Amino acid sequence: ELPWLALGAVLLALLINGSAGSHYWQAVYPPCAVFCAYGIGWMQTQARLRWAGYLLPAVALAGALTQTAPAAVRLATVPGHLSEKPRVRAAAQAIAAVRGPHDTIHAFSDQLIYWYLDMKPVSPIVHPSNLARSAVMRPLAAAGYVGEDERRRILALRPTWLILRETTEPVPGYRYFDDVNADVLRDLLARDYRLFHEITDIGGSDRTAVYRRRDRPEP
Repeated sequence: ELPWLALGAVLLALLINGSAGSHYWQAVYPPCAVFCAYGIGWMQTQARLRWAGYLLPAVALAGALTQTAPAAVRLATVPGHLSEKPRVRAAAQAIAAVRGPHDTIHAFSDQLIYWYLDMKPVSPIVHPSNLARSAVMRPLAAAGYVGEDERRRILALRPTWLILRETTEPVPGYRYFDDVNADVLRDLLARDYRLFHEITDIGGSDRTAVYRRRDRPEP
């Protein structure tokens, strides 16, 4: 019963969340692995299926090794492999070279930059995709944990640094911003910010840009 309960809880969480990124489905693996174990155990008790009961785990193990072995080798041989993200680190280094002791920051993309800079965002919502999920934000706002429109509240604070993913498809805009908030963001950028650094090599035609408030001295 426990595997069924776990599987149901995961599927319900995905449904409530309103999003199903490929990595979210990893939570389904444990209960499914238990089901597979029961099935393979049963197969090994059947004379005609016994060979398949031994072959299937071997095939699964071989498939897993082909996927994980290269990463395991890099993890063992490349220092700092887990925390290395060159394009984000490069942006963090550019910010660190000129930032002041009281600078503030919020990343609407590439939030790993907080770790490199040892800085906290101006909002308790660290992962930017959550800002666009009403199923996540509504109960938090009702409890007073965030503002009614947390994106606008963040922009009203005018952080020293803004990290934004600029998109071109299906129309030019900003990732995790709807049309109304995107207009507010464009006005704010035009009035109070200047482009400081571009994070490239993100694939496709998007770019991640670092904006710095205009009232900060030039580096």
